[in-house]
Amino acid sequence: MKKRVFCFGLIVVVLVSAVFGISTYLPEILPGERIHVKIFLTVNGKKTDSQAPVFFRSRYEKQRVQKKFITREKDGAYHMKLLGRNAGKYNIKFQCSSDMYQGCFKDVPILGVDYKKLKDWYASDIECHINLVWEDGRWVAAYKVNYTESGRGQKVSYIVRDNQILKDGSRSLVCFGS
Repeated sequence: MKKRVFCFGLIVVVLVSAVFGISTYLPEILPGERIHVKIFLTVNGKKTDSQAPVFFRSRYEKQRVQKKFITREKDGAYHMKLLGRNAGKYNIKFQCSSDMYQGCFKDVPILGVDYKKLKDWYASDIECHINLVWEDGRWVAAYKVNYTESGRGQKVSYIVRDNQILKDGSRSLVCFGS
């Protein structure tokens, strides 16, 4: 009887340890994207027209090749997923059509995020709200970024805010990350 209780207890401890280990480390082992990005874009407080093309490029710091793609809007946001398996700097840039700026720029500015991922096992959820505002005769990009880094039983959330004045052909990237 004692031997049976001991074996049953040992099996329970092993199963609980296995479930904890799998739930903590499984996202690092499974294939798939680790950086999920949602971009909400508004102009003077109004949602952008989903018919207006937005051209995205993403780049990891240690790679020369840029991934170019066009994404469609769904649920009021532009969604994209990046592999994100390495720690380091990730640039996610995009350009709106010149119609959004009502012909104010000869060369349309580049908007985006510059994210520094501290640990390679982090799974990152980035929600970026960009409001393009016409103020005092110039365009301002008002950024609000909510991002969450999770992995190995940890989950930490951050909020970053930044306002940047847009200039002809310039880049306006909000920088964040550990």
